[in-house]
Formats: sequence, C-alpha cells, structure tokens
Amino acid sequence: MELDINTIKGDWADFDGVEYFVYTQGDMLGLCIIGTHEPCFSVSHFFSKEDNSYKTQYEKFAVLLSELKEKVK
Repeated sequence: MELDINTIKGDWADFDGVEYFVYTQGDMLGLCIIGTHEPCFSVSHFFSKEDNSYKTQYEKFAVLLSELKEKVK
C-alpha cells in the first residue's frame, strides 16, 4: 500500500509503552500485488468485494479501527 505523503495526517501515540504513528488521514496512491499466481506473503489473500468472507473481514477491520481510535482519545 502506498500513501500520498502530501496528504498524510496523524500523530504519534503510546500503546502500552510502544510508540506508533496513528494515521488519521491519507490518500492512497496504489496497491501492489507481488507474485504471478498468488500473493507474495503467506498471510496475504485476494478478496472480491462480493464475497461474504471479504465483507466479514472488512467489518472486523472497521471495528478494530474504531476501538483503536477510542484508545487514542
């Protein structure tokens, strides 16, 4: 995933003694798919937005982001 550096906004936050940069805004420039037949990394997957599995994963990710946002507050 590549973000447009001119659109990135956020700040550093401490999570249990570990500092992370928390992105609050950024425009995506592109996604890279490495490999010819399957994702490059063993934990990577290709999804179709029509697939129920994708929708479930997206919903879980959205909940996780919401929980992280609350922690930062």
